[in-house]
Amino acid sequence: MKKQSHSIYAAALSGGKIGIGPALTYSEAAKYAKENKNSGTIGIFCVGPNAKSNACSIAKQISPMKRVIHDNQHKTEDGYYYHYHPAKYAAGDRHLGFHAWYYTW
Repeated sequence: MKKQSHSIYAAALSGGKIGIGPALTYSEAAKYAKENKNSGTIGIFCVGPNAKSNACSIAKQISPMKRVIHDNQHKTEDGYYYHYHPAKYAAGDRHLGFHAWYYTW
């Protein structure tokens, strides 16, 4: 992925692929996350040296527990990106559907 001037984008999952949408400021991304916290197909895509911390921070803000779950279960799949989900409960259905994907360089 080529370096970009923006570091957070709206994103959507469709057919197993992530579509990257318009650039968002950090505050816009936090609001976007809150509005879409229960969606399993809507998320944000963070890039750059601070991508992991931005993704974690935004996902944590919308978690009822103020915690995140780092998803790395399918890391060998083609087109997979590490991501966070906002934690919902300590057990059972543990996270909200929202994805906070990230790619660092």
